[in-house]
Amino acid sequence: MIEILTSITFLRKKNNVVEAEEEEEEEEEDEEESVLPQTKLSMSESRCSKSQKKSSTCDAEKDDLRSHIETHMANLFKCAYCNKTFELKINLRQHIRIHTDENFIQKSNLKGHIRTHTGEKPYKCSYCNNKSFKTKCNLEAHIRTNTGENLVSCSYCNKSLEKSNLKAHIRTHTGEKPFKCSYCDEGFSLKCNLTVHIRTHTG
Repeated sequence: MIEILTSITFLRKKNNVVEAEEEEEEEEEDEEESVLPQTKLSMSESRCSKSQKKSSTCDAEKDDLRSHIETHMANLFKCAYCNKTFELKINLRQHIRIHTDENFIQKSNLKGHIRTHTGEKPYKCSYCNNKSFKTKCNLEAHIRTNTGENLVSCSYCNKSLEKSNLKAHIRTHTGEKPFKCSYCDEGFSLKCNLTVHIRTHTG
């Protein structure tokens, strides 16, 4: 009789354990079902729908992903001044500064800058008549070469020029190009030439 009761007790305990394990498995399955859709959603949010790549670029944060997707959408951002188009909005903002006075304290500086794009040279030299310049300061510097004011001679070709321009002139003989482009490593003998070149990268 004792053995029968012991067997019944053991079976009940065993059944309880099995039922408890089954309940735990059901709870785990419910949890997995509730977690899986969220996981899929987060993956779809960080995947580029254009290229379908799972790279470090496409799996980036929302802002990085948005910027990445813009690279696929050519000619999306258009300049209201000249209709030039850009893939990225930040490049459009940089370009618009050409048309506005955002980076110029005086209006005369803006006009001088715009002439670098139009090619206009309204300032003419009264000494040689065949020389014209975009800005008044460039004309004044040129006139000093005619009057001999503050001039020095180049040791390579004996040309007379302003002392401030001597180093830049000597580079035309030595081939030295100390001003390097951070985008493509191309070198320039004059800083102003580097500035113009960089615009080919930035728009």
